[in-house]
Amino acid sequence: MPDKGLHKCHITRVIIFTWVIDIDKDFRAIYKILKYLKSAMDYDETDIEQISSKVLGISENRWFSRMEMLANNG
Repeated sequence: MPDKGLHKCHITRVIIFTWVIDIDKDFRAIYKILKYLKSAMDYDETDIEQISSKVLGISENRWFSRMEMLANNG
């Protein structure tokens, strides 16, 4: 009979690993947004398409959420 505790431990590790990857995606997207906005301060016009959800590889909902978070928290 398999050890149920070991199975639960494996599932917990997979969930935590998935969560960490998700957070890493968020930090990468936020970093790319901030990096672009910093460089865009020297431009006459800002091309928002450079930091679109498609370019960053995140959903539009996540993109709007991150932009809102950045706007509200400076």
